[in-house]
Amino acid sequence: MSNEITFAEEEYSDREIFSLLRPYIVEWFKSKYGTFTPPQRKAIPEIKKGNNVLISSPTGTGKTLAAFLGILDDLFRLAEKDELEDKIYVVYVSPLRALNNDMRRNLIEPLSEIEKLCENQGYGRLKIRVAVRTSDTSPYEKQKMLKKPPHILITTPESFAIALVAPRFGKLLKDVRWVIVDEIHELCSSKRGVHLSLSIERLEHYVGKPLIRIGLSATIAPLIEVAKFLVGYDSSNKPRKCRIVDARFAKPLRIKVISPLRDIVYASAEEINEAIYSTLVKIINEHRTTLVFTNTRSATERVVYKLRKIFKSNGVLDADLIEAHHSSLSRNIRLAVEEKLKQGLLKSVVCVSPDSMVLTINGWKKIKEMQRHDGVYCLDLKDLKLKPSSFDRTLARDYQGKGYLIETSLGYNIKCTPDHKFLVLKDNKLSWKTAEELNTGDHVAIARTVNTGFKGKHGGLTTLKTLSLGDIFFDEIVKKEIINLNEVCSLVNTSMGNYVVNGFVCKNCSTSLELGIDIGYIDVVVLLSSPKSVSRLLQRVGRSGHKLRNLSKGFLIVVDRDDLVECTVLAKAALERKIDNVRIPKNALDVLAQHIVGMALEKKWKIKEAYELVKRSYNYHNLSFDDFMSVLRYLSGAYEELKSMKVYAKIWVDEEEGVFGRRGRGKTRMIYYMNSGTIPDEAKITVITDKGKYLGTIDEQFLQILVPGDVFVLGGRTYKFVRSYGSLILVREVEGERPTVPSWFSEMLPLSYDSALLIGRFRRTIAKMIDEGVKSSRIIDYIAETYNVERKDAESIYKYILEEYLFTEGNVPGDDLILVEVYDEAYRRNIIFHTLYGRRVNDALSRAYGYVLSKIVSENVKITVTDNGFVLTIPRRNTDLKKLLAEVSSKNIASLLKNALKNTELLRRRFRHCAERAFMILKRYMDTEKSVHRLQLSAQNLLKIVETYKDFPVLKETYREILEDFMDIGNAINVLKNIEKGRIKVKVLSPRNVPSPFAHNMLLQGYSDIVLMEDRRTMLLKLHKRVMEYLKLRSNY
Repeated sequence: MSNEITFAEEEYSDREIFSLLRPYIVEWFKSKYGTFTPPQRKAIPEIKKGNNVLISSPTGTGKTLAAFLGILDDLFRLAEKDELEDKIYVVYVSPLRALNNDMRRNLIEPLSEIEKLCENQGYGRLKIRVAVRTSDTSPYEKQKMLKKPPHILITTPESFAIALVAPRFGKLLKDVRWVIVDEIHELCSSKRGVHLSLSIERLEHYVGKPLIRIGLSATIAPLIEVAKFLVGYDSSNKPRKCRIVDARFAKPLRIKVISPLRDIVYASAEEINEAIYSTLVKIINEHRTTLVFTNTRSATERVVYKLRKIFKSNGVLDADLIEAHHSSLSRNIRLAVEEKLKQGLLKSVVCVSPDSMVLTINGWKKIKEMQRHDGVYCLDLKDLKLKPSSFDRTLARDYQGKGYLIETSLGYNIKCTPDHKFLVLKDNKLSWKTAEELNTGDHVAIARTVNTGFKGKHGGLTTLKTLSLGDIFFDEIVKKEIINLNEVCSLVNTSMGNYVVNGFVCKNCSTSLELGIDIGYIDVVVLLSSPKSVSRLLQRVGRSGHKLRNLSKGFLIVVDRDDLVECTVLAKAALERKIDNVRIPKNALDVLAQHIVGMALEKKWKIKEAYELVKRSYNYHNLSFDDFMSVLRYLSGAYEELKSMKVYAKIWVDEEEGVFGRRGRGKTRMIYYMNSGTIPDEAKITVITDKGKYLGTIDEQFLQILVPGDVFVLGGRTYKFVRSYGSLILVREVEGERPTVPSWFSEMLPLSYDSALLIGRFRRTIAKMIDEGVKSSRIIDYIAETYNVERKDAESIYKYILEEYLFTEGNVPGDDLILVEVYDEAYRRNIIFHTLYGRRVNDALSRAYGYVLSKIVSENVKITVTDNGFVLTIPRRNTDLKKLLAEVSSKNIASLLKNALKNTELLRRRFRHCAERAFMILKRYMDTEKSVHRLQLSAQNLLKIVETYKDFPVLKETYREILEDFMDIGNAINVLKNIEKGRIKVKVLSPRNVPSPFAHNMLLQGYSDIVLMEDRRTMLLKLHKRVMEYLKLRSNY
C-alpha cells in the first residue's frame, strides 16, 4: 500500500465531532438526525483537518452530509466574521444534470434551516449561496452567478470543463478550496471520469495551492486505486495523501437466490415465464416497495407490461405502481433512469389539500399537522377492515395547478390532485381510480367510523352498516369540478399503501418514486437473472433499506442452469464482501486532445509544464512524452493531407522554444464550447434488405458488434448482415440459419473477470468432489449449506456439473481448465471454447482465434461470444486444432486483434467517437449541426487516410479503447500467459455430434430473442435429451 494513502480507522464520538462544529450546526444536527453514522464519524473529522477523503458506503448512510457538514461549518465561521467573500469555495461534481431535487434535500434545505437557527441565536442573517451550472442553466442564471457568485457550485464534468475556460466565470474559481466528486464509482471507469480528472488537475494548477478533494462512492474496489484516481500525483511523482473511509459493509445484508421451478432444465418457456411472474408477484405483495432490475431494456418493458396486466386483472393492487429500473451497456442511460426515479418522473403526484383531515388512532387530524409518531388507520384489502398503521413521513409542496373537488351524495368532499387515487367498486370488483378518471355515478369507498365530523344528508351513517361486511361502505359521487390548488400534502408509505382522508379511502404517496423522495426508501430489490458482478449486486441490493440499521434485502430470480450457478456463486461472494475490481481507463489520447485545446484557451504553455500537469492525473501518470507530443502535433495541423478533409489546426506549437498556445481568436473557443465532452451521440440505424425493402431500425451499439455474415432477428425474422453505409445497413433474409447474435447483446452487461474466476473455482471444487468419489448427497448438502440455496437448487447444480463431468470424462471447464470441443452438424463445424473468463476477455480471445482460423481454412468464421466461452463456426471440414491453438500467444494477441479489427463496424464506429472527442470531426460548428449519419461518413473517409500514418494518435486511441475498455486484453494476455506456464490446462475433445451440457447456452445464444424463446427452450430440451441418451449409451449415468 502507498504510504500516502491510508485508511481512516478511528470512529470519533458524537461529543468529539460536536466539539469541532459551531453551536447552531450542532443544534440543527441533533434535532434533525440525533447521532452520526459510521462513515460520518470517520469522515467529518478528517475533512475538518483539511485531508483528502474518499468515502465508500451504501445508500442511506449519510455520505453527502459527511462531505458537506464540516465544509458548511467553515463557511459559516467565515460568514460570522464577515469574511465570506463573493467567490466560489466549493465545487460539487455529479454525473447527472438533474441535480436540483437531490441538492434541495441534501444541501439547500439544511442550509435554510441552519440560517434560521443562526438568526434566532443572534448571529445575524448568515447566507451561504448555492447554484447549479449545467448545460440546462439559462444565460440569465449564468449572468446572475457572475454578479453574485455562489459559494457552492454544483455542476457536471462537462460543464465544469467549460467553466474553467470561460473568461469571466473562470476567475471565480481562483480561490476554490474544496472539490467534491459524487458517484465516483460511476465516473472513474469511464472517459467522463478521465475528463473530470484532468479538469481537477487544471483547477489545482490554476488555484496555485492544493485542493481538498472528497470522493463519494457506493460499494467499489479496490479503494486504493479509486483514491489514487481522486487525488492524483504531486509534483514529486508520489500519490497525494488521502484518507479512505471504508464503510462499504455498514448495513446488514440478505441475498437469496430463487429458482422458480424445481427442475428448470425440463420446463417450457411458458412454464418458466409463468413461474417467474408468480414469484415476482408474491414478492411484490409481501413488500411495501420493490425495485426490479433486469439486464436489458427490452426485458424491462416486457416485465412492466406483464406485471401491470397481472395487477390490473386482480382488481385490487394498483397497476400504475409497477415500474422497473433497467440496466444497459450505457451507464448514462442507467443513471438517467435512476435520476428519474429520484425525481419522481416515473410516478404521478398523489396529494390532497393541506386542510384535509386524516383518520388517526387519536381521531381526525389535519394532514399538514401530522407528525411521524401519529398512527393512522389503513384499510386491509384482504378483509376490508380498518387497522392501525405507521407511515414514513408527511410531504408538503407548492403545486400551483389543476385539481378537483370531489363530493358524494352523503356530503363527503375532498380537494385533490388529478392523480390522487380512490378505492372504487365497479361490477363487484375493487379497483383504484384517479380523480381524473372518476365520474359522477361512480361509487367510492368511505370509511365507516364514528365521530367523523361529517353529517350525512339523509340521516345517520348507522343505517349503512349492512352495506358492508368490513369497515367501509360505498357512496356515490354526485359532484366533480375543476379547482386550482396552490399547496398539496400527502402521507408517504403507510404499511398497507392507503389511508383515510376526509372519509375517503385513498392511495398514499408511493415512497421514492414521487415528489423527489430519495430512491433509498425501497425495502426489497429483485434482480431478474445475474447482475454479472459482485459489486453491481451489492450496489443494487444496497438500494433497499434506506436507513443505516435497515436490512438491505435482495432476491435473485434465475432463468436457467447457468444462471443458477452464476447467481449462487455471486450471492455468496457478495455476502463475503469479495468485490470485483473496477477498471480505470489510462492514457486516453482523445480526451487529452480536448484538454490541450482547453488549456491553450487559457494561456500560452510551456510544453514541459503542460506535460507534467497532465501526468499528475492518475489516468495519465504513465503517459509517454512521445504520445503527448503526437497529440500536440496533430492539433497543430502537422498532417497536411487532413486539411483537404477540413481538419484544421486548433493550436500552434513551437517545439524549438518548447511552447504552445491557441490558434485563432474566437473560432477555437467556440469549437471547444460546442463540442467538448466525452459522451458520443448514438443513432438509430436503418435496416433495409438487398431488395430495397425497409425493415426497421437497430441501435448503433448493436451494429458495432456485427460483422458481415452475422445472423440476427428483427421483427420475428432472421437476417444476415451484408454491409453498412453511414447510418444505414443492408441485410439479406435467410431461413434455417442459426442467429449468431441476439438483438439485446449490446445492452447486456458482461460478466466481470473476477466474478468469472469465482464461478470457475466453484465448478472446479464440485468436479473435484465428484472425482474423489464423494457421495452425491454430501455434495448436495455442501452446496446447499455453503452457498445458502434450497436443496432442490443445490441438486440442480450438482446434476448439471455431474452431466458435464461424465460427458467430458472428468474435464469440467473452470478457472484452471479450458475445454475445447468440436460439435459437428450437417453442414457446419462448431469449435467450442469453454473459457469461463467473462465476455470482455472472451471477445478478445474469440477474435484472435477466429482470425487465425480464417487464415487456416480460408473461409469466413462466424463467432458467437458469451460470458462462459465462445463458438467458432465454419463449413464442416477437418481442422488442425493444434495449429490453431499454437498460433495465438500472449505476445501476438494484440497484433492479431488489430488485424482482425480492420474493416469492422466496431473500428469504424469507435473511430468516429474518438475523432469527435479529439475535435477531428465537429458535430457543431458555427450555425450548423451535423447528423450522426454525416459524421460517420466523414469519419470513415478520415479513417482511410489516417490508417496510412504511423501511430496517428486518434487511431491509436481507437485501438486502445477497443482492446482495453470494450474488450479486456490485459486479462486475455494473463489467461494466455497462464496457459504457456502450464497453470491453465487446455483439453481438446474429439469431434462428436452431441455438444456437452455447458455448450448448449453458447450454441443457442442467438435464439435468446423473445420471439424465439419457445424455439430456444425446445432446442435446449432436445439437446439435453441427446446428452442423456449419450450418457446412457456409455452406461455411466
